[in-house]
Amino acid sequence: MFVPEFRRRKGESLKQNGVPIDTHYQGVELNTRFSVNGRHPFQVITQWQNPATSEVHVFKSHNIWFDPSNYIHTDTITVFYEKGDLQQYYVDISFLPKLAT
Repeated sequence: MFVPEFRRRKGESLKQNGVPIDTHYQGVELNTRFSVNGRHPFQVITQWQNPATSEVHVFKSHNIWFDPSNYIHTDTITVFYEKGDLQQYYVDISFLPKLAT
């Protein structure tokens, strides 16, 4: 119950105060580590190569309860990360439509 609200606030904070980077869209995957009523959510996967270290970083969006593949018409997706900590990040998929409830 509190986890979605915490993630939303963390994402908003990173969008306002984080460091933006343009990452390369890799695709959409099922998050098989999590399920609700036998269904698995989807995640948007991106990657970025740090020019300072040449390390490749893989980023996964929050869980999405519909397949967003047909709605992604870009090669780059912005990721915001906390300065000095690439493990604290937010994949900005706000361009996707919202799931009707």
